[in-house]
Amino acid sequence: MNRNLIIGIIAVVIIVLAGVFAFLELHHNSSNIVASGGPTLPTQSQITQDIPGKWKVISLGEINSSQLLSGMYPNALSLYQEYVEPSGSNTTVVSISIVSYAGQPNATTSLPHAVVGHYLIEVNATGNVSQSIQESFLSLAKADLIGGNGTMITMPSFMYPSSSSLPLVEYAVSNLTSQQGNFTQYSAYYLGTTSTSGESLGVDILHGTNSTNLYNYLYSTTIIPSNGSSKGPSSLAVNGTLNGAKYFNLSVNGTFGQTFYYVGLKGEYVVLVQAQPNQNFQAFEYIIERL
Repeated sequence: MNRNLIIGIIAVVIIVLAGVFAFLELHHNSSNIVASGGPTLPTQSQITQDIPGKWKVISLGEINSSQLLSGMYPNALSLYQEYVEPSGSNTTVVSISIVSYAGQPNATTSLPHAVVGHYLIEVNATGNVSQSIQESFLSLAKADLIGGNGTMITMPSFMYPSSSSLPLVEYAVSNLTSQQGNFTQYSAYYLGTTSTSGESLGVDILHGTNSTNLYNYLYSTTIIPSNGSSKGPSSLAVNGTLNGAKYFNLSVNGTFGQTFYYVGLKGEYVVLVQAQPNQNFQAFEYIIERL
């Protein structure tokens, strides 16, 4: 198995982990900081009280980049989203989107929507969701936006901070279920501000009692079979320790330059960092020190 294939496996694992959502019970916590100070979204308790049926909040996220939003929402400044699903179903999902504009929002969408100041609220659904349910979500989201009675998207204090040269452009929090266990996941993506730098940083921090299982699984993807060698199997990863954590790292040369991967285990946390083209080990170190 070659080095590029191993890197590909780890990249796929990170992507899969980021895409598998389960129930998220939203709450405010003094250790959290507001990611952007944006609008509020419906809380789990509000949804339980106001929306017919048993709906569960599964994820909150935001995008703060006009560049990334240009294809979906031209001229938008930022996007705030909440995903909910009915109990017992993973094929029916309702999304609440609040889009921020500098001027008058574009309200030409055919989806259930409302305009409040510089914000456009949209509700979309997959699966069997009635129009009345979608309108109920829209009404609740509108009331929360006006009254500020919902929940803000928050980011834990151990997350790597945004900067002027490498700003945070995407953030999401969710709970996920995987073969390695159940985890709360915090995901962030940073993108360099200069078009020539090509710098990016992806961070996934997973918290759960099965963190060791997850870490061991990720490490196992770096193992090269012995192929009959007397030395036995070996790993492409370089191992290390840092502030009470153990970690491994890999790097690979690709079409767009060198990419660096760091995977660490500290207590009940697994930290995954992908940096390009700079090593940016300080981002991994920053997070480990604060866990």
